[in-house]
Amino acid sequence: MARGWARRNLGVLFVAFAVLLVTAGIVGGWQVYKRVSAPSALPPPDGPWPGTGMVSVYLCLEDSPFPTCKNKAFTHAQQQAVASVLRAHPAAYDLVFKSELQMQREFVAAAPQMAGKVHVGDLPPAFQAKLKAVDWSTLVAQLEALPGVANVIALKTMFWTGKADVVVGLCRSDTAAERAEPFSWGPSACAAPDRYPSPAERQVILERIVAVPGVVKVYYEDPDHARRVYEHEMGTSGTSTRIGVPGAFWISFGGQRPVEAVKKALDGLPGVAVVAPVLPD
Repeated sequence: MARGWARRNLGVLFVAFAVLLVTAGIVGGWQVYKRVSAPSALPPPDGPWPGTGMVSVYLCLEDSPFPTCKNKAFTHAQQQAVASVLRAHPAAYDLVFKSELQMQREFVAAAPQMAGKVHVGDLPPAFQAKLKAVDWSTLVAQLEALPGVANVIALKTMFWTGKADVVVGLCRSDTAAERAEPFSWGPSACAAPDRYPSPAERQVILERIVAVPGVVKVYYEDPDHARRVYEHEMGTSGTSTRIGVPGAFWISFGGQRPVEAVKKALDGLPGVAVVAPVLPD
């Protein structure tokens, strides 16, 4: 059943994996503030909004659902052709090729809530390269036209990279419009139907977060800012007003990522969808 979920949501997994890969305040003052006052989270910083990014070129497998593959796996010659295009383009650098095993391991490491849901073979092998802050559209079009390529996803570097170390994703409202949108935290702890946490519930979540040792800063990102971040990464800024992206708390631990400690602190609280690391660029 778990493998079936991954296959049915392969397109979402491609985007999610790319987003996960592209995704720090004075400690003493924050600790004193926690002790003397009911905590309040900081608003998201004004910037910077990164212009760099990453491209992922997923190759065809025999059972790939993408029509460009025509039920044929990529050949060695096709693999080399993709590598040649990426190496020759001035926007791309730090090119790597990742096997199916590497893709599965990295995905689960970045999204621990997907453990047991995504297996080796659910994500095909892929080339990944970092992208400079230039127009990538011609590169993407060139890659999409190559035989043996299942899908190409180019995303800007995540807004929160370098600003936070752990994210606490919140449940979103379970409306028809939002269910139709592509964003998802993946399998989460949200009750069915989902419900965005109330201000009082968010305050309890925040108080549990600031009690975790090592917290430097906590930002609260409302759904509107989360939508802007999502659109920026996808390259669709200003073109959508209905993407149902839920809000989140973004936590700086000064470069550390104590995901398990945050999970333990928030265990059982309503409104918490997922706790996950924010990966470095």
